[in-house]
This record gives sequence, structure tokens and C-alpha cells, in this order.
Amino acid sequence: MSWNKITTDTLPVIGYRVYADSGLNDDFKLVFDGMNQPEQTSYVFVRRNLSNVLTYRFYVTAINFNGEG
Repeated sequence: MSWNKITTDTLPVIGYRVYADSGLNDDFKLVFDGMNQPEQTSYVFVRRNLSNVLTYRFYVTAINFNGEG
């Protein structure tokens, strides 16, 4: 997966985090912590159980000096 780099005139982005659920509509878990890697705007998600057909949900957050949002 990939996302667009955030550019702002205020605080610079210092990284991104990717969260995913297990494919069973449960709680989201951190799967990628890109803190201090602001140029990293992609992540390869590897399924652990290839026998099941699941639909995963993802979301990405940006991190700056004030925290994650």
C-alpha cells in the first residue's frame, strides 16, 4: 500500500504509522511504525495465514512534533 506524502506550511511530518485489523473486523493494531522516516510512504503488508480469504482494513496516521494524528 502507499499514501501521499503530507506537506504543510506548519509543523513538518516526521513519520507515518500504519494500522490494520486482522480481517475479522476487530481492533486495529500497529503494523508499521515509520517514526523518523518521513520519506517512507509505502508499506508491504504480508498475510500470515494464506489459507483464509480475508478483507483487511487499514489506516495511516502522520506524526509531527505534537504527536500522531
